[in-house]
Amino acid sequence: MYDAFEIVGEITEIETIASGPGVRVIPYLRKTYGRGRWRKLKGTALVRVPSGSVRTVELHWYEAHGIGKKEMENQALRGRRMRQRKQQFALCLDNTDYEVSLIPGKIYLILPDARAADDGLVRVVDESGEDYLYHSHLFVLVSFPEPIEAKLLAIEALRRPA
Repeated sequence: MYDAFEIVGEITEIETIASGPGVRVIPYLRKTYGRGRWRKLKGTALVRVPSGSVRTVELHWYEAHGIGKKEMENQALRGRRMRQRKQQFALCLDNTDYEVSLIPGKIYLILPDARAADDGLVRVVDESGEDYLYHSHLFVLVSFPEPIEAKLLAIEALRRPA
């Protein structure tokens, strides 16, 4: 069981999405989990979220032979995304089980997702530059004056490829 979800059944449609130098966090993975031939993979699975709902999601994780799956993340709920409302930001308080993806004390962009919120999750643009679902207790929502929020959104736009 991962912090924000429990995998129900088998992971299918597994694909390697990065290997070798394409895995940008290899130094961290080696330091934290050990030497190995690290790869980033993705697959589809049914998961149970904290509310008890079962959903089909895309999962991403790092894996090395003899070490196993690490830092598994719930990429996105399949199905329609809610229309985006006003951007929000959150301060990361805890990165337990997500040391590569989240930095405590860092401010992250939150993408509105009412369905995830109903399940006690938040959609965060993490260190990979992609949005993933995390348990809301890892963060505290923060607000800023409009000029600062505009600057943060401009920085985020530069971070994310178009």
